[in-house]
Amino acid sequence: MRNFCALLFFLVISCNKKENSEIACTMEFRIITVEISGPELDDFYSIQISNGDTLRFDVYTRINNLYPIVDDSFSVKEGIEKRIDFVAIRGDQIRKSPYTFTSDGCHIIKKSGLEVIDF
Repeated sequence: MRNFCALLFFLVISCNKKENSEIACTMEFRIITVEISGPELDDFYSIQISNGDTLRFDVYTRINNLYPIVDDSFSVKEGIEKRIDFVAIRGDQIRKSPYTFTSDGCHIIKKSGLEVIDF
């Protein structure tokens, strides 16, 4: 039991993203998704509004019509909000949906945006 506690302590401390902080991050890796109604999309991506960067998920498995918008690899400073437009494409139809994200210093947090997009 002692070794397990030591290992657990090491894992929590080793995931700390801020030097000299009192925040201990978990090993969780968050992916923020949106549910899209209807048949599978032909394409989807996210656009970071501040700089126009396109964010794509090269490795993606569609489950229950859920599509990834951003994940923890998307860099957002704690206390700062960033706006993302999620773009869904089906045939010749395009649907853009705005989202706002921030961070708790460890993980991405969705501040606003739809849970389900009827498309």
